Amino acid sequence: MRSPRSWARPWKTSARDCVEARCARASTNSQARSAFLEKRGRLHVIVDTDSGRTLPEFPTLTVLDHPLVADKLGRLRDAATPNKEFRELCAELGMLAAWPATADLQTVQTQVATPFGWAPARSIPRVPLLVPVLRAGLGLVPGFHALLPQARVSHVGICRDPDTLAAVPYYVNLPDDLAGWRAFILDPMLATGSSAVATVALLLERGAQVADLRFICLIAAPEGLRMLFRSYPQLQAFTCAIDRHLNDHGYIIPGLGDAGDRLFGAGAERMPRLWRAAEEALGKGSRA
Repeated sequence: MRSPRSWARPWKTSARDCVEARCARASTNSQARSAFLEKRGRLHVIVDTDSGRTLPEFPTLTVLDHPLVADKLGRLRDAATPNKEFRELCAELGMLAAWPATADLQTVQTQVATPFGWAPARSIPRVPLLVPVLRAGLGLVPGFHALLPQARVSHVGICRDPDTLAAVPYYVNLPDDLAGWRAFILDPMLATGSSAVATVALLLERGAQVADLRFICLIAAPEGLRMLFRSYPQLQAFTCAIDRHLNDHGYIIPGLGDAGDRLFGAGAERMPRLWRAAEEALGKGSRA
């Protein structure tokens, strides 16, 4: 079977081919801002030079590069997009991400009866597992279920400590034995990376192997990518975009706001405050 990275462009761009890390002097702010600057065929990152190192490559990360993904992601980011359309776009992007993420699923040879005779066919013998990270991860489930209707869904609830930004599991509904399962971890936003790392750890505790896990998000922050791949360098991950950095509250900039709130209609009154926080982090002043 071909790995997702063997697919022809322009469907996706492998981070092995397109990520070049470099350091530059950060601002005088005590918490130097990180920023991704997109250039043709490359992604550049600015990080704090006080660390004395460059951002490593992410050879197991796949960045989806497709016109449909770009169009839907732009509409998803738009603060004016209503909740109903936001949910639909999440599902559609989940389906588009599921296509390359499932490219190496094992299949078995079989036969089916057509109206004119027998034809060779291939089928997926094992039921995959979808692991949405509550609550925002639920937005990606419909897209995956559209392609894998037989997939089982197990939920993991992880909240973030507002002071330390550490991941704290509060709900785990996973099979006791995950040996041999292909599991897809679904979370629209990879921010600090703590929730992703904690979720992977929960699966490994139940016998899953890193080689059988796939992490799918829509937007990733460089800080989250660093944490995820430092913890699990062999994990295969898929994202639609890599944004600039996290603000002091742990939100991705420019991001799309709080994905859970926008999916389920709660917290809309917080959007102006989030805009101000994002613009202050970028040094652009107040919103007009």
